[in-house]
Amino acid sequence: MQGFLDIFDIYLLEAVINGILLGGVLALLALGLNLIFGVIDVTWICYAELVMIGMYGMYYLIQVYHLPYWAAAPLVVLLVALLGAALHYLVIAPLLTAPPINQLLATGGVVGLKGNLAPDGGIVKVAGMKTLQFTGPARCFDGEEACFEAVKKRTYKEGEVLVIRYEGPRGGPGMREMLSTTAALYGQGMGEKVALITDGRFSGATRGFCIGHVGPEAAVGGPIGLIRDGDVIEIDAVRGILNVKLTDVELAERRKTWKSRENPSAASGYLWKYAEQVGPAVKGAVTHPGGAAEKECYADS
Repeated sequence: MQGFLDIFDIYLLEAVINGILLGGVLALLALGLNLIFGVIDVTWICYAELVMIGMYGMYYLIQVYHLPYWAAAPLVVLLVALLGAALHYLVIAPLLTAPPINQLLATGGVVGLKGNLAPDGGIVKVAGMKTLQFTGPARCFDGEEACFEAVKKRTYKEGEVLVIRYEGPRGGPGMREMLSTTAALYGQGMGEKVALITDGRFSGATRGFCIGHVGPEAAVGGPIGLIRDGDVIEIDAVRGILNVKLTDVELAERRKTWKSRENPSAASGYLWKYAEQVGPAVKGAVTHPGGAAEKECYADS
């Protein structure tokens, strides 16, 4: 029996050491990922490591040194408290307050824009872009297919701002992505020579000066539905501006004669019901009135 206990103690000691080392390696790996990518909140991992050390330490003191529980417990609590304080003040706190290392951009990879063309805002991905300002005449298309045909036939011009509208949550309906058109533009070598704005959206693979989520969308009478070919559009991702060079009076006059485009794909059935109920993209394009207006949430029942 004594020999069995000696072997058990040896295996227990190895388990304790391996557990602490493995936990330490995982914690260091998590810290490294946080430093490089900023994707993991490592504080809970580090504190979990202390719990692991305390748990194994308790068994170690009891089984190897044969300390009674009343003596082992305070030692383990004191050890974990000291390690936790050292870890927090020497490792975690400096990491959380440290300045960015090798910062590539002054902003993030995505910038929000606002202006008289996008009172509710628009989004542009600036990561990898060479220029952050663009001004040019509008070339308007009602739907992506019309714009894609113009790109295929090369009937657009360098320096234009291609406007794809009626692709928002209600106008689409469904706010699909405009990846085909941007891919075709780059295939023709024109990706950096034109800009593209839409009340629809773009995927993460989109390249070039492409502004999506422009709101209010055209289907509800937003400014993007009022502009015409030749109107000058100003885009400035540095100052966060998306404007059309029209006065408020001119936009108001155009709104008086504006009529929404009829969408045959949403003339009936579920798409029609969705288009009638969906809200703006800026509020999540949801089909319910929101928590402030709902009388009862089905998830609570």
